[in-house]
Amino acid sequence: INRLSHEIEKSSNRIAYSLVIAGLLIASSFTVQVERGPFFYGIPFVALVTFIPAALLGFVLIISILREKY
Repeated sequence: INRLSHEIEKSSNRIAYSLVIAGLLIASSFTVQVERGPFFYGIPFVALVTFIPAALLGFVLIISILREKY
């Protein structure tokens, strides 16, 4: 029972983490459409501020899954 409980807790944490990443990616995609504010190489700065953490968090999630698996 302890092992099952641990696996369910780990899975739910990953799902919650993935939902946060998905929310950041969706927010970033909406803010790319904005034509105001400062731009960085033609991309709104606000979009970069939301996309970069989402990419980093996604990378960390993938690494943690792969480390556990192998």
